[in-house]
Amino acid sequence: LEVFVRPRVAILTTGDELVPIESAHAPGQIRNSNAPMLAAMVAAAGGEPWVLPTAADNAEALDAALAEAVKADLLIITGGVSAGKFDLVEPALARAGARFHFTGVRIQPGKPLVFGELPVRNARGVQSQKDTKCFFGLPGNPVSSAVTFLLFAAPLLAALAGRRECSPRFALARLAAKAGKLGKAGLTRFLPARCTFGSGWGEIPEVELVSWHGSGDLAALARSNCFLVVPEDAHDFDAGTIVRILLP
Repeated sequence: LEVFVRPRVAILTTGDELVPIESAHAPGQIRNSNAPMLAAMVAAAGGEPWVLPTAADNAEALDAALAEAVKADLLIITGGVSAGKFDLVEPALARAGARFHFTGVRIQPGKPLVFGELPVRNARGVQSQKDTKCFFGLPGNPVSSAVTFLLFAAPLLAALAGRRECSPRFALARLAAKAGKLGKAGLTRFLPARCTFGSGWGEIPEVELVSWHGSGDLAALARSNCFLVVPEDAHDFDAGTIVRILLP
């Protein structure tokens, strides 16, 4: 039998505005919903989640957090990877010696996704370019984090866990109602949807969009069980159209 250790996945959330999920939030603060969401997704994908304390939006806090997180088999950072004034994750990764493989993808939501490798320091603090750990920088909005995890992080995690099939899971479904205003053309879009899987053999499932208000709409994500995949050149779908869905 081939046996694999469950990969340990460090989950690092960033942002001065975040408070623990069980805390009451003050004006200008939000609950850290991404940490438990990603921990559950990591566990479902075969990994061992390791949720780190939230890192503040300053260089010292981020440098210390990355030095700790690189002890894991895979690092997932959420937040701080866009182009705003307080998006400080990419500079922190660069200071840690990161090699970036890409810093954006043509999808919505999730366009600012970052992927690369961090060198591991030995006991004397010297960096090794041969021993590296992969990292993902996911956008901070929860729907963006969920989509990019399923498309990119979950397949890599599955490979680390020894699984043979390591691709994102897609299926075909029939659209229950006409879908218009599908978002920005030119990007492949992943929209929260709910699929009713048929009980009969060979019966194609039926899917419909979930009403949502952008990538920060966690309630819409909770009501969905898949994502409708909209090609970059599509503007709308008629009812009955056979479409592709991304499965969790």
